[in-house]
Amino acid sequence: MFIALEDGAKLSETSYSLFQIVIAIGFIVYVLIHRYVIMPKNNLKKIKSKYGENPVHFDFEEKYFTVNVENGANSQNISIGYDRLIKAKEVKDCFFLYTDKRHAYAIRKSAFVTGSPEDLSVYMKKALGKKFIIRL
Repeated sequence: MFIALEDGAKLSETSYSLFQIVIAIGFIVYVLIHRYVIMPKNNLKKIKSKYGENPVHFDFEEKYFTVNVENGANSQNISIGYDRLIKAKEVKDCFFLYTDKRHAYAIRKSAFVTGSPEDLSVYMKKALGKKFIIRL
């Protein structure tokens, strides 16, 4: 690495500028790691502490789908209309159903008990149109 100094610039001024750049890059790396590694792990821990390791059951109806979580006192049964989804994605191993930019339901293709991932893909394409994205 070569550093060229402008006329009249002192090495200490240049070193200070490099120090600021290194600090800024370090901060950006910290923010990215926190947002994409630490926060998801913490959210998963919170969900597991609330619901345990119990499976989540999805039932797909004509106008809505239901999400059923059974764990004693914390059981939930939520119905969500397809019109409330901002988008849905199909990737190699799963589907993501987005209720907003930061929250989505993930459904593994290997977890289907009734029906098939192909059936859900065809239905989502019909129900959501352009809001259904396939990235295989």
